[in-house]
Amino acid sequence: VAIKIIDKTQLDPTNLEKVYREVEIMKQLEHPHIVKLYQVMETKNMIYM
Repeated sequence: VAIKIIDKTQLDPTNLEKVYREVEIMKQLEHPHIVKLYQVMETKNMIYM
């Protein structure tokens, strides 16, 4: 199940970098009140988290 779908074509390079940073942070988080990130899929135009 994708909980966040991001259209990369709508992001400037700065915001795209922020999304990649969010992915790296989410991979490291482990807390009972935070949704666990299991997988990230990326296509040419989209990111699915």
